[in-house]
Amino acid sequence: ANLVSLAAPDISLICNIGHAHLEFFKDLRGVATEKGDILTGTRNDGTVVIPGEAVGIDILRQKAGNRRIITFGTALENDVVAEYLGYCQENGCFKVRLTWNPLHESREFFWKIGGAHQAMNAGGAAAVGMALGLAPDDIVRGLQSDGSNSARHSIVRNN
Repeated sequence: ANLVSLAAPDISLICNIGHAHLEFFKDLRGVATEKGDILTGTRNDGTVVIPGEAVGIDILRQKAGNRRIITFGTALENDVVAEYLGYCQENGCFKVRLTWNPLHESREFFWKIGGAHQAMNAGGAAAVGMALGLAPDDIVRGLQSDGSNSARHSIVRNN
């Protein structure tokens, strides 16, 4: 609440409600309550982007109030559906499918960042792009040009 009060955002994104954030909270609903303060600090005419399958989604929706809500996740009822399709040996990249349900559009693309959790991050970014009015092709181009070339995302095979 203190941080978001410094600048009321036009668009807020909560990437996830996860166990890594439990340090000061009793359970994941407590995490959702605290992270939900980001939403209450968003401009009244702003947009909030939230993980549609998160523990405490009811808390997030309540804290969003009358702001526009865009959801992302793996469930088909989300506004943006993110699917991790795995590793592609031919090009050394990972395949992701994003579906924008309100637009009835879907894109599959290769990405340098692997893992289902990273596909979810792509879904959140795609939902923010949708809130900004960006076209799916532009969003995918932006994701693909993330500049990530760190060894952190490299696959290492132990033989």
